[in-house]
Amino acid sequence: MTSIQYLVYSILGKHERGKRMKIPDLSYMQVVYLAVLHGLGKSEGEELRKTIKECGFTGLPTEPDPSFYQLMGRMEKAGLIVGSSLQYMRDRQVIRERQYKISALGTESLHKTCGFFKAVLQCDKAKFASKEPEKEEDWYRTKSTSF
Repeated sequence: MTSIQYLVYSILGKHERGKRMKIPDLSYMQVVYLAVLHGLGKSEGEELRKTIKECGFTGLPTEPDPSFYQLMGRMEKAGLIVGSSLQYMRDRQVIRERQYKISALGTESLHKTCGFFKAVLQCDKAKFASKEPEKEEDWYRTKSTSF
């Protein structure tokens, strides 16, 4: 168990059903793309990238570069999305575009991940709310300045 997993488990404790929650297997990129696909239904890669960009997500592949297709390929291989090829003519040039649709497994994984983070955000609100953040000036005064 990594230190991050330990931290999340120690904060989260037990889920409301008395079972420990599993940390989601989806990355933040996968969550964003799955959520957008869930809203769009079936979407071409270009439309998907455009929607991601319009939503204001930064640091995500929004250009038709290899990182976008690698991400989509990994999600397709994992069964989270279903991809199909679309071919059409534009200005006497053959255009090949991929269409993507979220699968049942992708929808289930998205809902589990969202449920996990909802539980994390709701856990021990009173515990966190009661703690005052340490002021930077106080931290500086408590440190020894002798060398």
